[in-house]
Amino acid sequence: MSAVDAEQSLAIYKSFCTQTEGVVEYLSIARKLSNLLNFPVPNLRHVRMSHRFRDNIGNGKSRPQQS
Repeated sequence: MSAVDAEQSLAIYKSFCTQTEGVVEYLSIARKLSNLLNFPVPNLRHVRMSHRFRDNIGNGKSRPQQS
């Protein structure tokens, strides 16, 4: 993968993580109101980007490209 493609992929992934964290927050609020809504709200499990990948992004370490 070229550096430009890798940077674009990372930007897309960061956007996905940000949006997913927003959905998790929205559902947690909806879950608190589920009795009033009379509607079951599903549990969504999501590993936050900060817990897993954020520390490794931009650390200067790169893996060799596979051919």
